[in-house]
Amino acid sequence: EDPEMQRLLGEFNRRVAAEQNDPTTAPSEILPEPGYVVKTFTESKVGDWPAGMKVFVNICHSPLIPPPPLVSDEELRRALNAEDNATYKVPLSLSPPRPDRDKSGKTCLVFDACVHTDPVMKAFADGDFRLFLTELALEWVEEKHKLQLSRAITSPKMKSKGALVKHTIRRPLRPYIAEVKPPAAAVPKSAPTTTDPKTVIATLPQEPRYDIIAEPAKGKPEFLVIHIRLPETRTTKSGTLDIEKNRVIFSIPNQYHLDAPLPHPIDTEEAGAQFHRGTRVLTVTAKV
Repeated sequence: EDPEMQRLLGEFNRRVAAEQNDPTTAPSEILPEPGYVVKTFTESKVGDWPAGMKVFVNICHSPLIPPPPLVSDEELRRALNAEDNATYKVPLSLSPPRPDRDKSGKTCLVFDACVHTDPVMKAFADGDFRLFLTELALEWVEEKHKLQLSRAITSPKMKSKGALVKHTIRRPLRPYIAEVKPPAAAVPKSAPTTTDPKTVIATLPQEPRYDIIAEPAKGKPEFLVIHIRLPETRTTKSGTLDIEKNRVIFSIPNQYHLDAPLPHPIDTEEAGAQFHRGTRVLTVTAKV
């Protein structure tokens, strides 16, 4: 057997074991969907990985990866131009490297860079955004594995290099609704006000606007994504969220109450929520 291939397999298994033994997080297993492939090569020797070794990065996706925040066109433009004050971030799960063979039979490295489904769909429609997403994935590989990758990249006509493997997402053991803070300048400070306690009137909670997106849109969906718009609140700390098989219930006392029926039964064990303070949108993602 090829000694180099055996060494790479051993390294792959060690890194997987290290990630799975993290006591501060809880595992959640997902199988990404293929997107597109980026081919490059190492520019210098790192450890046992020689210079000139081919590297394939599978840009793949899953609705269970946290989505990027909703931002203005101006903020997105700053990110695409790599401006210093850009704050737009795309959450990404990077697999450990695994060995494979190129067309000539030589050993190469393969990484899976998994993001939420929305950015990959946008990359298919927007060439500039595709370059941004590709650069993000390459930078993650370089930073995590101390590699130097060439930017003389090509895009092979394949959806993935080899079969995609399951990702074990390490979800932090934290409150059920994860809150994402906007940039400091994104939320203007309100002017101080005074209220006479005698004039305060309790109001009935209102039903917030929401929409439910099935993924994929055609055929039997695999995931549901629910966007709940909460323009009158900056935090969900006082709120409660119940995700049931056939409905989602969200409530903030004296402010919001939503009891939304779902078009398809969901797996309540494969569901999560994130509230973005800048856009004031609560996003619930669940597997069907």
